[in-house]
Amino acid sequence: MPTRRLLSVAALTLVVFVAELIGGLVSGSLALLADAGHMVTDSAGLVMAVVAMAVGKRAPDRRATYGYRRAEVITALANGLTVFGIAVFILWGAVARFGSAEQADIQTTQMLVVATIGLITNIVAAVLLAAPSKQSVNVRGAYLHVLVDAAGSVAVIVSALVIATTGWTAVDSVVSIVIALLIVPRAWTLVRECFDVLLERTPHGVDTRAIAEDLRGLLGVADIHDLHVWSLTGSDLLASVHLVLADDVAPGDEHALLDRAQHLLHDAHGIEHATVQIEKAGHSDHEYPAHS
Repeated sequence: MPTRRLLSVAALTLVVFVAELIGGLVSGSLALLADAGHMVTDSAGLVMAVVAMAVGKRAPDRRATYGYRRAEVITALANGLTVFGIAVFILWGAVARFGSAEQADIQTTQMLVVATIGLITNIVAAVLLAAPSKQSVNVRGAYLHVLVDAAGSVAVIVSALVIATTGWTAVDSVVSIVIALLIVPRAWTLVRECFDVLLERTPHGVDTRAIAEDLRGLLGVADIHDLHVWSLTGSDLLASVHLVLADDVAPGDEHALLDRAQHLLHDAHGIEHATVQIEKAGHSDHEYPAHS
């Protein structure tokens, strides 16, 4: 489902690119031409997202034992950095125009019509990606691109209306700066989330102290150590932990303890895959032998 929606949005984006390119050339609007350039970048980002999803579905092999699902995170990071770059470019261009004395003969009617078509298309694209963006950081990156496009269309519409009614061409720069400042926080959030996944940091909202306390509270557990929680894609949870057996655990009861630990991690903390090692007290002293 996300793949089909991404392809649909990519097709819509290409249609808007052609419309804005022609409209920008006919109307003389630099804002439309700039937004058309953003559309090309977004189309590439959407295609990258589709390719990443296809690669991510490849089965694990001996060289990639976790599979290739993290390709989606790398693509999302590229999309986030691209959006960040677009925001910086918009800011630079807007500030530069403030000091320019050039006046353009802009045909605001064509500018307004094309920008409105772009906005409607981006709204449709945003609706298509809103739900799947909550389950995939990769789709979230594509969704961010669409939101940036919608914001750009709004900026062009506002600029066209103000120029048509007041003749104040500097409104392009003012609106562009506001839009860029709205883009930056979203882009930064996505980039930070991708880096967290790639650095295998504990995902946001996961309380490792609560997990540790719950595991220590299991019957037959004396202590735990080496608890690690991470994510492959930003939406899944994986964990590994060592459980130290209590002295009164009878031989053969380790399997029941393992089942209890696995159920606890899955049912109470949403961890999809966990590797649990059960050991006797003192075993941890032998796990990292001292270097001679």
